Amino acid sequence: RHSICIQANDGEKGGTKLKYGKYADDVYVEVPIGTVVYLEDNHQFLGDLNEDGKTLLVAKGGRGGKGNACFKSSTNRVPRVAENGEPGERKRLILELKLLADVGLVGYPSVGKSTILSVVSSARPEIADYPFTTIIPNLGVVTTKDKRSFVMADLPGLIDGAHLGKGLGLQFLRHIERCRVIVHVVDMSNTGRDPFQDYLSINQELKEYGFGLEKRPQIIVASKMDEEEASERLKLFQSQIDKEIIPISSLTDMGIDEMIYKCADVLEVTPIFPLVGRDRKSVV
Repeated sequence: RHSICIQANDGEKGGTKLKYGKYADDVYVEVPIGTVVYLEDNHQFLGDLNEDGKTLLVAKGGRGGKGNACFKSSTNRVPRVAENGEPGERKRLILELKLLADVGLVGYPSVGKSTILSVVSSARPEIADYPFTTIIPNLGVVTTKDKRSFVMADLPGLIDGAHLGKGLGLQFLRHIERCRVIVHVVDMSNTGRDPFQDYLSINQELKEYGFGLEKRPQIIVASKMDEEEASERLKLFQSQIDKEIIPISSLTDMGIDEMIYKCADVLEVTPIFPLVGRDRKSVV
């Protein structure tokens, strides 16, 4: 973490009587599961360390030089020439952590994502009545009553322009790249915001970011249905989009089981999306 340069030791020199020099030990750097490695200069993708124990060779050591015995021949019985060794590779890398979550909760700040995660799992994210309560992703393991389980991520709220880095956009969006299913949380409380416009704005941010996020399976959840006039706002929202909406209330547990069963069902038929390619907009 605090090393500016990580470097392996040099190998030993060869010796007399045809002795090879000893190879230096490889240097391993432990990183969290979910780390993606890029070259710094052109952001070339090198590898995705998405499994426990997986290794990635990012820089090779140099080849050792040949000793004088390698140049011995019938006409040159005692050669007095030898090769120098070659230097190893030097690279500047970017290591980026992208959390391993199956389901990601997306939506504007304060729509109830953290509360949902606290209800469906043992995670205890910070919950408060002000925007951007969640400034780092929170993970929780969700288990259905029929013993199916998956990892759900409560991610920092999006705002307009998140794909350009506004708010906590990029800190959020890089983690959702791995999510196979997106739960889009839309607030039905009387906040003065238009649920339909919020829904369109969030989907636009997902599309602008790339990685084909807008094509991922999406479960639409209408939150805070225990609020006054939430039913009327849900009816209007339902008339504006021709998709299934699951109304929920984290306070009364309304619709919670339906939501997690829906997530488990969709996950069973959704493949893992690989993280490859330099141009994120070309990855689908």
